Order: sequence, then structure tokens, then C-alpha cells
Amino acid sequence: MKRLLLLALAACLPLLGSCQPMSSALPTRGWDHIVVLWEENRSADEVRDLPYIRALRASGTTFTQSFAVARPSQPNYIAFFSGSTQGVISDSDHDITAPNLATVMAAAGLEYISYAQGLPSVGWRGSVSGAYRRKHNPAVSSTNVSPSAIRPFSDFPSDYAALPAFSFVVPDQDHDMHDGTPELADQWLSDNLGAYVEWAKTHNSLFILSFDEPSTAAGVDVASTPILTVAAGQGIAPGTELGGRVDHYGMLAYVLGCFGLEGRLP
Repeated sequence: MKRLLLLALAACLPLLGSCQPMSSALPTRGWDHIVVLWEENRSADEVRDLPYIRALRASGTTFTQSFAVARPSQPNYIAFFSGSTQGVISDSDHDITAPNLATVMAAAGLEYISYAQGLPSVGWRGSVSGAYRRKHNPAVSSTNVSPSAIRPFSDFPSDYAALPAFSFVVPDQDHDMHDGTPELADQWLSDNLGAYVEWAKTHNSLFILSFDEPSTAAGVDVASTPILTVAAGQGIAPGTELGGRVDHYGMLAYVLGCFGLEGRLP
């Protein structure tokens, strides 16, 4: 199934005011595989020229008006995963029963897996293990997600054709720019996802890089400070930029639309 879909942004928190649909269509299709990875706590202008991210931008489409929906980190992850922050306003542990991306995909016969660096074992729902943090792995906070969909990053297949329809990759805090340097995270991204990105360009697949929120420095406003979001894959024009406002809800709506699941979440 191949088609063009507008990346619509109808669902926005009041914090962001009135979001407008994107002015251009992102070329999409019935992707065989979508992989999404988020980094942490950096504004777009802090990271756009890191070596691998710069190369990724040159090979795909950059959304220049991409924004988070909340502070701190966890509500952003929950918003993308379930279409609502579910009342979460902190980074503490929460057990959520609302429908989410994993459950609606499962109901449609599609597979979702989160691959988290440092997760001790399949289905582990603890809070902290080394540099791994539960707050960055939204599937863990949803009690209705199968334990088999929560996996260590060491399970990410080297044969990319074996990936599920949708993967959410969670670097640990040493490699997601939270605690480690942007340069270290950029190198980890290149080393661990670069080969998938190249493969995706010829195998009807997609990679999306984004961030949970902009810099946490004093005075940085979530509603007005862009984060970096880049999409690369087959059929996506290299080196392009789109300026319509997009947020984590819009990203979820786009992913659902790619799988024909529009309207399945708020």
C-alpha cells in the first residue's frame, strides 16, 4: 500500500496554542518497518551540526518547527505512546492502563517492540539499572503491553528484515545526551543505527530521530524552542526541510496513519 499522507497536527496541548497542519506532505507508504529513536534535553540548534546528525539531515527531511509538549521528560514519551500525557507530570514510576501504540498495533496484527539499552531482561519493569531509566521507555509504564514487547537493545536484529513493524529504540542516559556528551550520543547513534538507516533507504522502511524536549537550561521555553526531528528512508527527498509545526502528538498521528490506524488513539 503506497500513498501520500499529510502529517496532521490536530491534537496539541493548550501549552502549545493552536498548531497548524504541515504545509507539505511527507512521502509515506505502507512501510515495512519504522524505527524511532529519541535523544534527551537538547534544543535543535545545539545538535543539528553534530557529525552523524548532520549526515542524517543531508540524507532525509528535517522538521524545522518541531516541539515537545511538556516538561519533564516522561510526559513527552507517554504523549507520543498513548496520545495523551495521561495526567503524568513527573519522572516517577506510573502504571497506565490506557490504550497505546503497542496495543492498537497488536489488535491490528502488527508488532511493536521497544529496544532499550541496558534493560536487564525481557519484560523488566524496574526503574533503574545502570544508566537505563524506565522513564524513557513508555511501554514499561503501560500495564497492558506484553512483556515480550519490552526488550534489551542487544535483541535489536542485525538482519533488519526481522524487525517488527514498529520499533522504539531507547539509548541509556550515557548515550542519549542526558548524562553523556552530545558527541558520544551522536557516535552511538551512528554506530548502532547508521547501518539500519542506509538499509531502510532501499527496503521500504523509515527512521525517525527526535528529542523528548529542548534544553533544560533556565529560561528555555518548551512551546517556543524547537527540538530536532529528522526522517530518513526510502522515497524521502534528501536534504529537505519542512517548516510546519509538528509535535509528539503529530508524530504519533503520522505513525498510526502509516499503518492505516488513524483515529485509534486520542
